Amino acid sequence: FKQKTSYEIASCLVGSDMCIRDREVESAISKFLDFLKGGSKVDLSKQDNEGSAESLFSSLGKIEAEIKINDEIKKSKILIGSQDCSQFSNGAYTGQISAEMIKEFGCSLVILGHSERRQYHSENNDLLHKKMLLAKLAGLKVILCIGETHDQHANNKTKDILAEQLSIICGSDFNNLEYIIAYEPIWAIGTGITASPAQVEEVHRYIRGIIKEK
Repeated sequence: FKQKTSYEIASCLVGSDMCIRDREVESAISKFLDFLKGGSKVDLSKQDNEGSAESLFSSLGKIEAEIKINDEIKKSKILIGSQDCSQFSNGAYTGQISAEMIKEFGCSLVILGHSERRQYHSENNDLLHKKMLLAKLAGLKVILCIGETHDQHANNKTKDILAEQLSIICGSDFNNLEYIIAYEPIWAIGTGITASPAQVEEVHRYIRGIIKEK
């Protein structure tokens, strides 16, 4: 099916002022939750009411949809997160969303330091430090992505790169921060090359050692 981003789906959920009957709201929420859980396939390319997530939620009222869906998600094991947050707490920064706004939307997680953000947006530890501080203040759990490129891997720089990327969590600023380390060997993404279990275990052992010493 045609994939849409979580933002696009969320926009569909809260983007209309129309209200529909409670039974229809419950049905739409049920289908949306099944979609999130992977329990059903939704064809997002169709524009009919039965097959399109956009059509399912375009008629939900803003307040009604937000309250009901948040309530259902809170009852489930589903966790909602953002793929990034701003390094600013507030201000005129078009296109960015603050950690506080992400939290208010009902999210509990935020992904920071993804390889594409590092590569295409030149994100470094100084910038990520600012984002992580704001995520901490907002009460978000951080998923910190780390990983080395093909050239770095080929030149045996893996541990040096990971140590530098992990140094951000070693300061006292993040003593009480809840975080998850997500290791992604960039050289194995879309290249046909696969990291062996032994390679992954060695890296995991190294990461655990750094965290233990922090």
